[in-house]
Amino acid sequence: MTETAIGLSELSHAFDTMLGGIPPKTLEGFAEKRNLLCQGGYRSGGNPALLRALVGNALRGGLMTYDASLAAFLREHVSAVRMLTMLSREVLADRRCQWMGLFGKACFILALLCDAREDVRTEAMAWAASSGAELPDSETAQAALSRLFGPAFKSGEAVASSRDREKIGQLTEEVQSLKSELKTARREQSAAARKEAADLKAELATAKYNVDERNRTIVQLESRLAKEEETREAKARLAAAAAQVRLFRGWLEPAIRAEAALAEPGPADLRERVEAALDAQLKADRAASGSARLRERLEGLTALAIRVDETLRTALVPQRSLKLARSELEAEIRRLETALGKKEQSPAATLLETRIHAALREEEYEALGEAIALLERLALVTADEAKALRRLRVRRMSVWDEAPFETDKSADPDTASAAILRRNPELVSALRGESALFLFLDGHNMLNGLGRYKLRRGDAKTHEDARKMLERDIRVLVAPFPMVYAHLVWDGPTMSSYSISENVEGHYSGGEGEHRADRFILDQIRYYGSRESVAMVLVTDDMGFAGEARRLGAKSCRLHDFGAFLNGPAR
Repeated sequence: MTETAIGLSELSHAFDTMLGGIPPKTLEGFAEKRNLLCQGGYRSGGNPALLRALVGNALRGGLMTYDASLAAFLREHVSAVRMLTMLSREVLADRRCQWMGLFGKACFILALLCDAREDVRTEAMAWAASSGAELPDSETAQAALSRLFGPAFKSGEAVASSRDREKIGQLTEEVQSLKSELKTARREQSAAARKEAADLKAELATAKYNVDERNRTIVQLESRLAKEEETREAKARLAAAAAQVRLFRGWLEPAIRAEAALAEPGPADLRERVEAALDAQLKADRAASGSARLRERLEGLTALAIRVDETLRTALVPQRSLKLARSELEAEIRRLETALGKKEQSPAATLLETRIHAALREEEYEALGEAIALLERLALVTADEAKALRRLRVRRMSVWDEAPFETDKSADPDTASAAILRRNPELVSALRGESALFLFLDGHNMLNGLGRYKLRRGDAKTHEDARKMLERDIRVLVAPFPMVYAHLVWDGPTMSSYSISENVEGHYSGGEGEHRADRFILDQIRYYGSRESVAMVLVTDDMGFAGEARRLGAKSCRLHDFGAFLNGPAR
């Protein structure tokens, strides 16, 4: 455009003139659609001159290449552009000098550049470059337009024929009618909008009421819940107080009964009568020498059975011969009790006693425990019989393995050790350095079940000394085998761990109640069993605990078997 006959200053002035008649709100809407706001330092509602300059710069930059949206904006909001784009190409070409004289050359060229017709825009560029166009003065331009458009245009005044006036009147009436219809439509739209707003307001009020009702319901429920909690806490406090009262009364009950008994004097000759009865009984026993000898033999066999049970419980490798001797002792004791006239057992108790003696596996002992409880509830065995059966079951479980020992009286002394090795293949393989192993040790069960650690009366050894001895023996046993990792677990109020050696770790189980170490070990077995393919062995004499560990994939080793490894068997 620098070589055209129209200078840039003239075009800029023409642009400013066109934009000056457009309201600022319209310009702001156009600028917002074109993302022109917040540019050039302008904000919404700012200086109109700055806004016109901002929009003018955008229009100037896009008009020479014909931006359809920019041209449409000018055609819609600038009357000169709208009027010139309505004329035919021939009228524009023949009367261009008059149009230039009327609107000015710059405004005329810019209006034609906004035309949607490409040939018009092309000629407008040529006319803009031409400098020889002779422009008439304003009066000459008006006269030419008057001749072109007839009597409707003359020296700026409206001159029309009666026919034109009628047409204008009709058009005016139509415009008024359209305006009336527009007003009516606007009133209807306003009424509809007000009705819709009222409906929305009513719905909003209803929704708010529902929300308030729900909130009130929530508050009421929370209040009821708080009252229920207070009532429950009060009941719990009353129950705890009643329990404390009962406990305290239980502590005082023996003293109360003793004071009551002392307050009542007994018969004066009671002691003499009892001593006389004892003398008579001794004489009767001496007279019945056979019964006295049976009773004396029964007492001796009972004491001997107690010694055998204690020996079997603390033995490292219980011998089958001693177990068989214990069974014979039990049978002889029952025979002597029957001979002395003791009360016969119920058939159900006799059957259960026989089954307990015949049991060989842990599962059988567990089932027998449930059977004892069931028969006691059904009153098929008395409470004393059930108590005796439970003692017998526990005693048999403590001296009987899942499988009998494979030794006899004539066997070689090494046969027992060989049987231990066969019963514990995973432990043997790991202690030969052939495979990896996780070794879990029930600490307190080992202290109470192995003779070398058990505390006895008159022994200077303390519980802490026994625990240190067990830790040392475990460390010495597994130190040569780095693929063996041992976990020694103790009951303790706080969960913690400590290192005994590189492959031996001690743990305190934490928690409350019984079997805390058992739960800790089972959790460890469950964890390693789900992530590792390494063998796991649990060392314990707790048969129920060992059964749970086996169900999780671990093997079990009895204390007397593991004691043989601590003594250094051949591996």
